[in-house]
Amino acid sequence: MDYPILASPQGLAAEEFVFGLVEFEKARIRITTEGVDEQIQKITLLHEVFHIILDNFGIDTGENEEFVVDSLARGMYQILEDNPELFEN
Repeated sequence: MDYPILASPQGLAAEEFVFGLVEFEKARIRITTEGVDEQIQKITLLHEVFHIILDNFGIDTGENEEFVVDSLARGMYQILEDNPELFEN
């Protein structure tokens, strides 16, 4: 399933500022862009992608999902930043 990535100029949740979210029912990812550093936007995208992966594979992390997803996103971002040649031909 394709998940288009939509830039949202403002926070995504009324009750708190949210950098990104997956709308599973609409199969799309929304990322806050206005006033958000590019590095945070990239980490947020990875964070949301990991939510999709867990959901697609039926991986239940219980109450720890946000911690697990955030740790994976930050770790993956650091690996990609430190090793840009990984995906070069």
